[in-house]
Amino acid sequence: MVILLSTVGSLGDLHPVLGLGQTLAAGGAKVFLVTHPFYRERVLTAGLEFIGAGPEVHLFEEIKKNPQFLDPQSAPLAVWNEFVVPGVEDFYQATYQAIQEYHPVLLAGHFLAVGSLLAAYQTRLPVAVLMTTPTGWLSSEDLVLKGGYLPCFTRPIFRFLRERIFSYCSQSLKPVCEKLQIAWNNQIAEKAMRDVNLNLGLWSPFFRPASTDDPPRSFICGFCQPFIDPSPLPPEIDQFLREGEPPVIVTFGSAASLHARDLYSLVSQVSLSLNLRCLLIGPGLRELSVPGKVATADYLPYQVVFPRAKVIVHHGGINTIGDALQSGKPQMILPFCHDQFDNAARCLRLGVGLRLDRYRLTEKTLSRTLSKVLQDAHLHSTSEKIQQIIIQEARGNQVAATHLLSLVNRRSF
Repeated sequence: MVILLSTVGSLGDLHPVLGLGQTLAAGGAKVFLVTHPFYRERVLTAGLEFIGAGPEVHLFEEIKKNPQFLDPQSAPLAVWNEFVVPGVEDFYQATYQAIQEYHPVLLAGHFLAVGSLLAAYQTRLPVAVLMTTPTGWLSSEDLVLKGGYLPCFTRPIFRFLRERIFSYCSQSLKPVCEKLQIAWNNQIAEKAMRDVNLNLGLWSPFFRPASTDDPPRSFICGFCQPFIDPSPLPPEIDQFLREGEPPVIVTFGSAASLHARDLYSLVSQVSLSLNLRCLLIGPGLRELSVPGKVATADYLPYQVVFPRAKVIVHHGGINTIGDALQSGKPQMILPFCHDQFDNAARCLRLGVGLRLDRYRLTEKTLSRTLSKVLQDAHLHSTSEKIQQIIIQEARGNQVAATHLLSLVNRRSF
């Protein structure tokens, strides 16, 4: 049995799909993953078959060139118009060719892998859309923004806004659909990205439970993670973690970290002023190292290092939050854009972290808040309680794989 997966974006978009693919492959499926050529080695190392879509470029260098991708106001349109839409043709061609050559039983595609979703739509291949963040299923019953509810969003108004968003997406896809000879209509985005055989939410149902206005045929599966790399941590990092007090661990993900050098520097300075050790995870931070006090690494597996933290400082990416919740450590969250504000608000509501305004941050505010996180016994105990809840949930990888295989079985009769 051949199953086709597809994803676009940062490591936060890749890792859940890798984890799902590994689970499907462990169950006997032959799994192909369509994604950026930049991720070839990661896909092959995970034991999946790789299919490249798009040019051979350094993905994060391209993201670094455009700060609009991380601007809180312009990011959604910038990502759609300058990242997603330009990649539709390449992902369509790669996916369409894979469908013709390998005859998969279904496609499970990230919600922004639009080219792949259109190829499945065009060939009538069964489709599951993988939604990696609760914000993608915005609900009139549970709309959170910067910590506050917006009760004025009644269901009819909310439905109208969703229709407008999909209408905009459909209009922007019209030129590429005409080029690819796909019959276009003003509902094509919704048909390809939401009105599909299966919609899977890849986050904890405790973090954001199901709502009655979720997409049709939807299930919330749990956090999906790739299997932990069995290779040891770099010796200098392992030694740093072993030889002193647990550090403040700071990471802003694979994308936001490209525009966060000021934050890394500020958090490390404040940590030192509070006599705290600090581990900074992100590219190009070596010069911020202080022997025995501040360690740096371009990349480390969160599942391995987060449990060894005193506090986790991060940007609010959904998969970073998933790993932080499973570590049982309190969090300090500085959202940049996209779903991060909603994710931070949910952590605040659960009582596992505090949120700061990344764009109005001062040394004094950061020092006061970090001290509060360290001293708040309720924050620590709540983080530990929710850790047990999240750990006891079924693995999202397995739940999602079960739903996909059930879809295959239903379609075979």
